Amino acid sequence: MRPRKVNNPYTPGYRGPYGRPGALRKMHWHPNAGEWSFLRGRARVTVFAAESMASIFDYGPATWTSCRRTWAISSRISRRGD
Repeated sequence: MRPRKVNNPYTPGYRGPYGRPGALRKMHWHPNAGEWSFLRGRARVTVFAAESMASIFDYGPATWTSCRRTWAISSRISRRGD
């Protein structure tokens, strides 16, 4: 995945991950702060929390997502937005 500039009034100049369908974003942790994301296409996101708990979410176009501090997250792009 490569960074791509996103037009967002809340975070001007933000660059987010951009990938082709089937691309996998590496798992990463958030030790100091949470993360929010906006999806144009579709993605399956796996979130790992403390106490050996994990959840899988399928997100569609125009969806806001968030990941709390101390959680780990990984995602796979299913389809790009139209």
